[in-house]
Amino acid sequence: MEKFEAAIQIKNAPIDVVSIESEFTNGSDAYTSFRKMTGPEEVGERLDDGIEILLEIVREIREFTANTNSLLALTTKGFGDLNGK
Repeated sequence: MEKFEAAIQIKNAPIDVVSIESEFTNGSDAYTSFRKMTGPEEVGERLDDGIEILLEIVREIREFTANTNSLLALTTKGFGDLNGK
């Protein structure tokens, strides 16, 4: 449960968990799985999907930026080599 609590202590826009209250007791082994439930007024499912899409976009932008920086470094080096010729 401590790992679960740490995992949901999210500080990543647009999620900012302010506090978590918990009470630990001995388990009964009555539950074999866990899932998040949302009520009819909640947008949790759609928000989760949106966050996954947003995180994928951020990963792609970071990869693109790294690749672009590598290409620019090679191009700059190539122009530097031509400078004296």
